[in-house]
Amino acid sequence: ARSTARRGMLTTQSTAAETPLEKAALARTSGAQAVDMETSTIARVCAERGVPMLSLRTISDTASAQIPVPLNVSYDLTRQHPRIATLLAFLVNNPARILPFARFVRGLAPARAVLTSAIVGIIENEHLVENSRVVGAKLLEALQPFVERYPFVGLVTGSGMMLRMELVVDKQTREPLPRSVTGRLFDALVQAGLMTMAYSPHFRLQPALTLDEQTAMNGVQILRDVFDVMAKEKWHAV
Repeated sequence: ARSTARRGMLTTQSTAAETPLEKAALARTSGAQAVDMETSTIARVCAERGVPMLSLRTISDTASAQIPVPLNVSYDLTRQHPRIATLLAFLVNNPARILPFARFVRGLAPARAVLTSAIVGIIENEHLVENSRVVGAKLLEALQPFVERYPFVGLVTGSGMMLRMELVVDKQTREPLPRSVTGRLFDALVQAGLMTMAYSPHFRLQPALTLDEQTAMNGVQILRDVFDVMAKEKWHAV
């Protein structure tokens, strides 16, 4: 897909701007040309840590378009997962929204294609595939000993910057750790300065392709420190 990138002002808010009136009011008060729900938080953290940041966004709905189904109906923002049952119930009760919603969903594909094309160009120009291969191999090498070190780590595998760790109650049965334990682990890692997907017993380690080796090893050390506490206090003994 062909794309035309434009530099512009972006604003972030915690709720979706779903109607033309909401979007117009937001444009007047912020002076922004587009709105999302994530970028300013990421930008603030990057600025605090002196990390360069580039945000690429593609427009899914224009200023004159109304989102046909409220976001909180179609998507669970907390769990980052579609709300299928709630969505279907809404469409059954609001049949006039079915075709607009179908058109909206269909329009997401070209928007994603444009964004993907821009991202691929940056990945190629910055040689990030090679960086992913080298740093990812170092990460995997550092994390694989966790299987022997901790009774609750059943598997560490992956390639490049797409790594996976399985947290288990028992390595023989591969019974996954309950969410009560992985939720506690997730909170402890966040408090220690590492954001992961450890709220699930089958979690991905999926850092940015720009990750350097020193930062990767810092992350491994945080994991090791928190896992040491977890093993000592026997969080996994359920």
